[in-house]
Amino acid sequence: MPLKKKFTQPKIYIGGVDIALWDQLSNEEQSNALSKDWYVYYKFIDGDTDTLIGCLI
Repeated sequence: MPLKKKFTQPKIYIGGVDIALWDQLSNEEQSNALSKDWYVYYKFIDGDTDTLIGCLI
């Protein structure tokens, strides 16, 4: 029986743009995104309650 994952892959949010499309953005769009807040988001399973919890850091 495969083990259950305890967390998701972290995702980076940069100024409201998709980081996967970063190279396709103009210099102005990149500069605008870089001037805004960045966040890392992931989810993990709480070992005590076995529930999925989201974290934004």
